[in-house]
Amino acid sequence: MKYYEFIFKYAPQTDIVDDLLMATLGEVGFDSFLPEEYPLKAYIPINLFDESALKDALENFPIEIESIDYSFTEAEDKDWNEEWEKNFFQPII
Repeated sequence: MKYYEFIFKYAPQTDIVDDLLMATLGEVGFDSFLPEEYPLKAYIPINLFDESALKDALENFPIEIESIDYSFTEAEDKDWNEEWEKNFFQPII
């Protein structure tokens, strides 16, 4: 499945804004996030992306913030489960 990789820059950058932004994005189809990084990286399947729904969701953000900007590109198409198992998975012994 092909994905878009979004980079979101926003101010202020707080835990509350991080959590609300990921919840808001989840409501419009985003299913993967890298929350420990700033700017926030978020991923959505190409076939689910609706830019007007995203813009509406950001315009109706649940709290007042200074700004939210984003850019996106098509993510590299590879087996992300395999990458995770190679780089992050630690078996329990």
